[in-house]
Amino acid sequence: MADVPALEEGYPTDRFVDPSSVYPEFICPICQCVMRSPVNVLCEASHKMCENCCTAWFRKSRTCPSCREAAPPQAPRRDISLANMISRLTIACFRKDLGCQWTGKLEMLAKHEDSECGFRLLNCPNQGCPERALAKCLPSHLESCPFKPLVCQFCKQSYLQRDKNHPEQCPKSPIPCPRKCGTMVSRDSLPGHLLVCVDVTCICGEKGPRGLVERHLTEDLLNHFFMLAQRLAVAEHDLAACKQALAQKGIAIPSVGAPVPVIPAPIAPTVATSLFNLPSLPMPLLAPVAAAAPTYKSDGIAVSTDGTTAIVKGVSTRHNVLLSETKITRGWVEITILVHIPQPASYYVGCVPEIPTPAEMTTGFRLAAVPKNGWGLHDYEQSVGIYSRNELAAPSKSGFKTGNYVRMRIDVDAGDLIFWVNDAQCAEIRRNPQISAGCYPMCVMFNEGAEWKLVAVTKSN
Repeated sequence: MADVPALEEGYPTDRFVDPSSVYPEFICPICQCVMRSPVNVLCEASHKMCENCCTAWFRKSRTCPSCREAAPPQAPRRDISLANMISRLTIACFRKDLGCQWTGKLEMLAKHEDSECGFRLLNCPNQGCPERALAKCLPSHLESCPFKPLVCQFCKQSYLQRDKNHPEQCPKSPIPCPRKCGTMVSRDSLPGHLLVCVDVTCICGEKGPRGLVERHLTEDLLNHFFMLAQRLAVAEHDLAACKQALAQKGIAIPSVGAPVPVIPAPIAPTVATSLFNLPSLPMPLLAPVAAAAPTYKSDGIAVSTDGTTAIVKGVSTRHNVLLSETKITRGWVEITILVHIPQPASYYVGCVPEIPTPAEMTTGFRLAAVPKNGWGLHDYEQSVGIYSRNELAAPSKSGFKTGNYVRMRIDVDAGDLIFWVNDAQCAEIRRNPQISAGCYPMCVMFNEGAEWKLVAVTKSN
């Protein structure tokens, strides 16, 4: 689309809004238009004409085009008074035929045409773009121009709008880890991330990609802190037991940096090896745990060890586990269990005054079928408390769930049964004569997949 060319002659009379305001004195005798920059040719009659028209005429003849009188040698003189009268005439935009509706004083025409008219043709300012557009359409073109420069929010480098796939292909653009660890990494750092994004195991036993396990750890930091504290206690006791065993063999413990002495023969562990001989267990449990006799548990129980903890797993539904075949008749015993329960509302930790019969081993503390009057802390949040024979014996501030440490203290001398969950005391029975008569620690597991880890057992001397 061609723009309106700049005029070298005068202003066409039909462009003026009021033709009657255009006096004959305003018309150039050469171009027959309203004079543009009128000049006086200095003839006897002082005829006026457009400056450009006069210059072109004088190239052919040094005479006045109106009276044919010879013009003086000096240059024509601009007529300021006539120019001011013409500048006050009202004129329409020369792009009126293109749709411009502007009208105004002639003195404002140049400004309108050069910088205000929405119908003037402009080149796209984006480097490399060949398009030309009307001034009023240029903003819309710039938004969609393929040559519009953009800055990538990821790599901070410039690219053209036509390269619309750059953000998705940018080496610095974030993408989720393909191992679904939940981490967003840049494309160029993905190979390095995959080297460290391996399956790891949390201290609580949770397994998965490193990112997910780290997030799992931070979301339940308090419980993991207690788990770490328990592991530290295990390690400290293990070290103390080893030092004591070495001392009994007459082997001195070297100082830091000293050569390690040669141990002549393996040192046999001196700790107890039976889960079901509780009074002889030190704190913590360090030796392998022997399987219990079927008399003291139902058939759906698996007992194993990882070298530092006794692990009791449920492989069928609804069964009890007796934790000691020796009755606690004096002093106190504390048992700490790390619990994993796939379904709530079916688990207890507690004690019974007498060993249940095999038939009674398939019932829980809340069922009337247990005639031994046992006591057990229930895990279910909606009915937490210590139960005995289907009745609430004592309220509890909380139950327990997977990942919690449950600590039970049986104090026969005082007749007390006290429970903690993650080191916060939650329930207790005090001065109970039946507890003072002695009891057996016991846990109840009602679902397949449950796992209990006895991580610490402490007893009075």
